[in-house]
Amino acid sequence: MKLSRFLMAGLVVVCSWTARAAEAVLELNRNTKVHCADGVVELTRNRQSIKFQPNIKHNNEWVPLGMPRSEPQFQNPGSYNELILEYDVPANRTFRLSVKTFPNFSGALIDGRLVNDSESNVVEYYFWSWHLDTTSYVVPEGDLLRRQQFDQTKDSTLDHAPFVYLPFDRSIGGLAMVPNGVIGYQYEPGGNSFLYERAIEHDQELPPGGYYQNAFGAALVADTEEAAAFYRQVSPYASFGAASSSVADYGKPAPEWLADCRTLAGYYRPWSVEDGKFWSDEVLDTRLKDFSVIIGSQPNAEILERVHQRGKKLLFYVIYTCFLDTKEQVATGGRVYEEWTESYLNEERDLADHPDWVCIDEKGERFHDLWGTMHNHMGLFYTCLHQDGVQEAALRQVAKLMELGYDGIFIDLAGPTVECYGDKFGIHKHAEPQKTNTDKYYELLDKIYALVKSYGDDRAVILNGPIASNWPRGDALMWEAAVFAGGDGKLNQTPSELVLLGKRYSEARKHGKMLLPLVSLPEKNVLDNAMFSYAYAMVFDLCWTDYTALWDLDREGAEVLYALQAGEPEGDGSEVHPGVWRRDFSNGTFFWSVARQPVTLELPVQELTPEVVGNGHLASMADGGLKITIPAMSGCFVQKKTLESVPEPAGEAGGPPAGLPPPAAAPVAEDAAAEVIMID
Repeated sequence: MKLSRFLMAGLVVVCSWTARAAEAVLELNRNTKVHCADGVVELTRNRQSIKFQPNIKHNNEWVPLGMPRSEPQFQNPGSYNELILEYDVPANRTFRLSVKTFPNFSGALIDGRLVNDSESNVVEYYFWSWHLDTTSYVVPEGDLLRRQQFDQTKDSTLDHAPFVYLPFDRSIGGLAMVPNGVIGYQYEPGGNSFLYERAIEHDQELPPGGYYQNAFGAALVADTEEAAAFYRQVSPYASFGAASSSVADYGKPAPEWLADCRTLAGYYRPWSVEDGKFWSDEVLDTRLKDFSVIIGSQPNAEILERVHQRGKKLLFYVIYTCFLDTKEQVATGGRVYEEWTESYLNEERDLADHPDWVCIDEKGERFHDLWGTMHNHMGLFYTCLHQDGVQEAALRQVAKLMELGYDGIFIDLAGPTVECYGDKFGIHKHAEPQKTNTDKYYELLDKIYALVKSYGDDRAVILNGPIASNWPRGDALMWEAAVFAGGDGKLNQTPSELVLLGKRYSEARKHGKMLLPLVSLPEKNVLDNAMFSYAYAMVFDLCWTDYTALWDLDREGAEVLYALQAGEPEGDGSEVHPGVWRRDFSNGTFFWSVARQPVTLELPVQELTPEVVGNGHLASMADGGLKITIPAMSGCFVQKKTLESVPEPAGEAGGPPAGLPPPAAAPVAEDAAAEVIMID
């Protein structure tokens, strides 16, 4: 054992440095310890102890950090003490942990950075977790504090707040968190549930040398007053910043027919060979009538022709990061499913005939595709993109689809893929072993883009993966599970994350490209949720994309939403009230609200009396103008349309106008009624 003592600002720091993980503990002060072997940061006060664990993924598995690569570094600029540890992480990454303690308060600032040391762009996500005996939280709201209950039976994520107080259930006091990102509760059966802190943005694309930063302040405190005081003390030091990211190169503009698609794109993939049922004239003239761009088809020239006759564009779905071994699929009790049989030239890509194309994991075993494992398709394996045969088969399929006359292709899972170790185990060869499986995949995507464009600049490539480095190899990018991912209507991103991503993705239009948010609508309040996500897309200049599930869930509502004609935009979207966004079009105005309470705004005097589509309620004003009340967490379109009159408010002041329905339930259900308490 090597024992070192450091004297810093009057505090004695005892560092027990050893190869034996159980003894590798750094004591920064009497309240803060760092466990070297796993990067865990432990805070203690009286009899309470909280351990913060970094969680980092590699090849679909969470990896332990192990021992640091070198001895710890200590710094003392005068106002605080700082400990720095660095860890080697698989896939050429470094985890850099910084913990700062201050003489005037017992908490700590914890800053973890996952650094990309490779020569390629990568997409990362990691988070911190801890266990805590709590069922509620307190967050500031204006000059007040709002107390809320966690629902202990499901996942929940709080929006970004300056600080969060988590009171203990069975003892006095609690945990104060000053997050760079957001706090959440992850439900796990069997008593394994935990709390977590993550960056506002889940995934972040990092260039070589870039880092994903996740930082927060934490302290064990006596009450909300002490939690607020901790926030005030730590905030001058808490300018954590954000992860560095590459500057987007958008490449060449998309075809005009795609770049000008401002409203709807349909993702329509009925997995059945019953072409007549799913692609009939009735279907094309009803549920698909208002979609100018449709993604997903079966290799049927007659269907393609009828789509083209209606002036629509049809793109064919393809996927290259996983192929099916049909013999393995049947042998393991599965069936050769429609997603595979509908894929053009699928017989050429059957892994039963190409065992050397299978990706090999770190244990030297065939790497099962995660989606396939979840759906009992045990014949589905990740592919080794180093194999020339895989790339040649992909390019053959694309060329045939272009020759058939499709307007383009949609490539699923067009982001980082798992690593292949087939060369390491001698199972197959990698001609360029210095490159990753993802590097080879991106090379294939570049080849596909060039091949599609060789058939004409009016052909398009849409990639499922909204990462910046994909723009030059695609005409549009899809953002899957945007806003909602089905379920009970809970947002799939926090409001802060939606705004952040909306601003970023809106830049695509200015460069002749497009971002398609693919929304999986919940079955409850389906039309309200659809309008909320649709207004979001229109405010930030995205192209709302439906699984066409809205038609099945609410046909009448789908006909209204699909048929909306906003016209041309008259400027960018802007925040006109905290949490409320507005964007004007030639035919009306969209409002999108993530405010927690209803908001009333005044509209200027207009020649035509508008009509509201969605959640918004109009009332006349004495000067001839109008005011609109927008419910919390809602979206609406104020359409320029002549009406006989707009009724005055009825009942209590501020209530909904007579003759209009009351506000529908907000798309994000609150866990419980809030208790409001004053900040001292």
